[in-house]
Amino acid sequence: AIKGSAEYLEGGAWQKLAVGKVLKPGTTIRTLSESQVDLYLKDNGPVIHVTADTLLGLDKLVFENTGADTVIETRLDLKNGRIQGSVKRTAATSVYEVKIPTGIVGIRGTEYDISTAGRVYVTEGSVLVHYTETTTGTTTDYTVNAGQVFVAGRGVLEIKDFDPTYIPPTFLGGEVTIASDFYLQTARNVLLNGNTVGAPGSGPGSGVPLVQNPGEVIVPIEPPYFPPVTEHGRNF
Repeated sequence: AIKGSAEYLEGGAWQKLAVGKVLKPGTTIRTLSESQVDLYLKDNGPVIHVTADTLLGLDKLVFENTGADTVIETRLDLKNGRIQGSVKRTAATSVYEVKIPTGIVGIRGTEYDISTAGRVYVTEGSVLVHYTETTTGTTTDYTVNAGQVFVAGRGVLEIKDFDPTYIPPTFLGGEVTIASDFYLQTARNVLLNGNTVGAPGSGPGSGVPLVQNPGEVIVPIEPPYFPPVTEHGRNF
C-alpha cells in the first residue's frame, strides 16, 4: 500500500513507486513528506511500514525452505527516517538485521519501531542492539525486550517511563556534544524565557555572566561551559 508519494532506485534514476511493484534486493526506497509505504516481504518479513521522509535500502532478501524450517536472511539499511515492522518467528539460523547510523539491530519474532535518531522500540518479542559509540568506536550489545525502548546515549528504558520529547545527541560531522541535564535546562531557559547567553570569555571568574535573566538575576554556572561553535551555530 502507498499513501502520498514514494520513489525507488534500482541503479538508475529515481522512479515513482506504485502498488504491485516487485522490488529486488539492492533497491532503495524513498518516501516523501506526509507519505508512507507498506512493504510485503512474505517469508522475509512479512511486513514493513515505511514512514514519511524515510530512506530505506533493501540490501539482502534471501530465503530457503529446508523442509522443517524456512531460513531467511533479511538485511535492511535504514539511512534516514523511521520504519515499523512485524517479523514472524524464524529458524535459529535465520538473520534479520536493520542497519542504522549508530549500529545494527538484530531481530527475531518481533514487532519493532526503529529510527535513525537512535531509538528502538519493541512491543513484542525482543531485539539485540549492537550500538557503536561514535566518539570512541566502542560497540556494546543491548537486549531490548517488549515494553522497552533503546535510546542512543541513554541505554534501555521502560516505555512507560520514556520521555518522548527527548532528542538523542546530534552528530555534526566528527564532533559530538552531549550536554548534561543542567546545561539542557539552561538552554531551555534561554530559549523559552528570552534570556541571553554570553560570548566566550564570560562566566564565573570573568566578571561577565554566562546567562543573565531579565532583571539582572545571575544564574551561575560552574565550571564555565561554552558549547562549540559549528556550522549550525552553538550546539546545546
